[in-house]
Amino acid sequence: QLSVPAVRSDRIFWVCGEHRTAPGSMLWDSAGIQPDSGLAPCRPEVVMSKPTHGFPRLRGMMERVDDFVLLQLAQRCSRLSGLAERSDAMVSIYADGARFQKHIDNPNKDGRVLTSIVYLNTGEPWRPEDGGELRLFLGKEEPPADFLPCGGRLVLFWADRLPHEVLPATRRRMALTYWWFDRAEREAKVRELNEHDSMQLPAKLQTKEEVLAQEFIAHMLSEGSLPADIVASARKLPPKALDAVAEVVGAESREQAMEGLERLTEADLERLRGSMGRMGLD
Repeated sequence: QLSVPAVRSDRIFWVCGEHRTAPGSMLWDSAGIQPDSGLAPCRPEVVMSKPTHGFPRLRGMMERVDDFVLLQLAQRCSRLSGLAERSDAMVSIYADGARFQKHIDNPNKDGRVLTSIVYLNTGEPWRPEDGGELRLFLGKEEPPADFLPCGGRLVLFWADRLPHEVLPATRRRMALTYWWFDRAEREAKVRELNEHDSMQLPAKLQTKEEVLAQEFIAHMLSEGSLPADIVASARKLPPKALDAVAEVVGAESREQAMEGLERLTEADLERLRGSMGRMGLD
């Protein structure tokens, strides 16, 4: 995923592996190549700043979270009784005022019902002046709740119900996030997509929209592209191509993607281009 600063300005690294069901079961979306065992970068082309040898510490922590959610929490919460699988793991790194604006993780009933976040921050204890709080919007009659990203803290919330945002961080902030799928809702979504695909026009038209989205992203990241040109190109995209762009840039909708693109600066573009070459995870 590509982080457009006006929508989300963290850097993202996907880790694949350690699932309980096969990718072919369609109970979760694969973020990349799944290893035969253990954990591995979902994108082999990602350049690691240090060798990982299967992320042993990350793997141990994920096993503990998985066991807690599936073997304990799901047994005690009726809404989680149908949990079947989790997504691949997303490690996000925030620094230098990075943020993620208000959104709901799953507004489209794609099967994700629970979000789990573990903060990976080390060093000095996190202070309020460091920013980077997770803000949860609990309801119209209640004030939002803010949580400092203290190292080791586990946060769980409804993926399909709870709006939230990440406030700007002033020091390096790392978080491990993944989403838990309800079997019945996920299977219903897969059936819906299959039925929708079978009713579509020839695949060439769908492929064209995907190509347009890919070409737009390539144009945005190319040397010499300017914010005004990028916005003008985005406005010419057909709706489905813009939907694909929204997914890539981390926006909740095509409207949110356009809003973020319209706020892009030349400095934002330089930072985006620079972040594409290397993604370090110690």
